[in-house]
Amino acid sequence: AWSPILSPDGSRLTYLTAREGRAAVLEQPTQGGESRLLFQYGGEGILTLADRSRDGAHLMIGLAERNRRVVQIVPTGATHAPVMEAVRVPPSA
Repeated sequence: AWSPILSPDGSRLTYLTAREGRAAVLEQPTQGGESRLLFQYGGEGILTLADRSRDGAHLMIGLAERNRRVVQIVPTGATHAPVMEAVRVPPSA
């Protein structure tokens, strides 16, 4: 596990890990209990867990792929579809 982020109220720890051979973001209650999958990345790039919103309702996730860079805002609730995505395609070298 890496890139841990504690929820604003201290009740949940969010972190990156490998799950089924893919990078994933999990959330674990700090007082014990089962972890919960928040986001799983199936691409061939680097996933980073950047930050959590002040209210704990969203995560900012960065993806660095060969031909693009992506920042996604992902909800931590029942639905995990990104609510915002910004894509940057680097200029050709």
